[in-house]
Amino acid sequence: MLLTTAAAKSAPNFLLQHTGYFREIVRLSIVNILVMTTAVAVARIADFDVVGFLAAYAGAFVTVAVLYIIVAIRGSLRDAAR
Repeated sequence: MLLTTAAAKSAPNFLLQHTGYFREIVRLSIVNILVMTTAVAVARIADFDVVGFLAAYAGAFVTVAVLYIIVAIRGSLRDAAR
């Protein structure tokens, strides 16, 4: 799951880089840091076991990947369709 999600996150990131959407990449990177840090903090506070921690991490990773896809669709892919 994490490997598939990493590919789903990397492709829009490369697309955004090569089409000049640097501000969006910066914003997404900040959101990525916040979401991942929150997931780790929640897992630590809730005293998750290893499986629970990985589930929280995977959920955060999928959330960020979806955001990258949405920004790529709304940004560079929409501009390319014009």
